[in-house]
Amino acid sequence: MSFLDDLKIFGIVAMAIGVLSLITVVVSHNKDIVMMIAWAVLPIAILLVGFATFNGELRKKFDVLYTFLIFCGLALVISYVVIFVVDGLDGEWVLKHLLFVGVGLFAFMIGVDMRTGIKMSMLIWVLLALVFLVFLVVSILSILDGNTADLEGIAQLATQILFMIMSIYMLYFTLTNEVRNRFH
Repeated sequence: MSFLDDLKIFGIVAMAIGVLSLITVVVSHNKDIVMMIAWAVLPIAILLVGFATFNGELRKKFDVLYTFLIFCGLALVISYVVIFVVDGLDGEWVLKHLLFVGVGLFAFMIGVDMRTGIKMSMLIWVLLALVFLVFLVVSILSILDGNTADLEGIAQLATQILFMIMSIYMLYFTLTNEVRNRFH
């Protein structure tokens, strides 16, 4: 069994991302409880998926991928709507860019459950692979641009390294026969 086939390791990585991200959120937004809660939704979702995977509740790559996308897609939508409401027009960039990611991830997985036909399913699979490839590139760029001047910067760098590992897992899961066959 290879490193990428071990779902328990993915669970550990996801739980570590969740915990480190929650710590960073609390440190960064400790004066604004609403923003702290809004930014904590995604780390909690990742932590829950990691916990379920580590405990063996999610036993197949497709189940991990599906659950991850549903939880994280919904978490992103909730987070960014709250941030937009709290920040008003300052949060407009959120609606344009990040809300699209949340709705897109959620829509991909809803599309898997619908009878979309072979061409549409293949398109969803290709787009999903591209999304995880973009996540991987963004993670690498974030690592290279990391600020390690203080403890918060070190925690963010560690989180980005774990996000890169998780992106590799998600891309690998998407490219496996088990997942690809679900889209054909």
